[in-house]
Amino acid sequence: MSNEDILEQSSEGENSSIDIKQLLEAANSKAFDDEDDLLRKDKTFEKVSSFFDLIKASNTDEVVSWEEQQVEQQSDQTSEEDFVEKEELVDLRKDKWRGSDSNQSDYSRHIFAMEYESYNEQKVEDNQNTSIRNTALKNDTGDYIPQSYKTRFSLDIAQGQYGYNNVFGHQGLLIFYFSDLMGDHQISLALESQISLSNSDYYLNYAYLKNRTDYYFTLFHQADFFLTGGYYNQFGYPVDLTARMRHYGISAIASRPLNKFNRVDFGVITHNLDYKLFAIDPYETSNTVVNSDGFVALNPTFSYVFDNTVFGYLGPIDGFRQNTTLELSPAMGDKGISFQKLKMDLRKYLMLNRSYSFAGRLFFGNSTGKNPQKYFLGGMQNWLWG
Repeated sequence: MSNEDILEQSSEGENSSIDIKQLLEAANSKAFDDEDDLLRKDKTFEKVSSFFDLIKASNTDEVVSWEEQQVEQQSDQTSEEDFVEKEELVDLRKDKWRGSDSNQSDYSRHIFAMEYESYNEQKVEDNQNTSIRNTALKNDTGDYIPQSYKTRFSLDIAQGQYGYNNVFGHQGLLIFYFSDLMGDHQISLALESQISLSNSDYYLNYAYLKNRTDYYFTLFHQADFFLTGGYYNQFGYPVDLTARMRHYGISAIASRPLNKFNRVDFGVITHNLDYKLFAIDPYETSNTVVNSDGFVALNPTFSYVFDNTVFGYLGPIDGFRQNTTLELSPAMGDKGISFQKLKMDLRKYLMLNRSYSFAGRLFFGNSTGKNPQKYFLGGMQNWLWG
């Protein structure tokens, strides 16, 4: 029986009986008739051994086809979502300095505010102009071309200091340090404001450190107030007597190292001391100068320094250092003073471990002349028991 006859019998109705074996043979054939337009000739099929396998294979193909459609739909949906997310995040991946897509997840320079998003869209050409050098760094032989160095200062340290002076009391300063890239120039500034410059403390120091000999130039001003007593006026109100001591001047010092641990310092320091005694009446809001005095001095100095100390976090922790200084003061005018001064300061540090050290100090000072100088116990001010 031909394939056409089998198909005709299968289409007569459900009551018609069909030989299952013949139907299987027709199904396992290579192709159906082209006129029935049921199957393409170039498509092959797997053999089935029973009618139930044929039905099962048909159902499996439908299931597989349905699953493939679901996978394709999910894949299309995922692609659309990825595209949407990419469009939503494209602005977040903009680096506002480079103006290009960044592969990194660093948004530290990104501006997320909606009204400022335009700052994240700078042109690459505009930013590259600021970073690309117009001059070549190397010549034709491959050697680097020397470039002129431009001094630019930057802030290195900003700190505050506090001290107690046994004569003038509490003292404090704000200190700022500036330097250039090569360390050839250093500027330090210290401030303690009291409304007016004549009542404030300030120091300005410039250091030129390019060559072996270092040069230091300093402008300083210090004003100290202390209570000297008081009295009652004719109305029976108390009046305070307050003294102001102004110490200001300039200095120029050169320091030249002899070797790793020895150096010599020499320079000139000018001192101006202005003393005024004020009678302050808080009830009459008056400020009267009761007495005034002062002097001027021009002091050449010469120092020899030995220092092999090792510094820790807060200061020297091991080694030895000494400073021997000779200072002269010739009389200058009516307010000039005349004296000669020699002082020696020796300090020894013995490190026990990284946290503890012993320190010892020996100081010697002698002053002669018409106006000999006085020394504080301990050799320097700002000692709690000095």
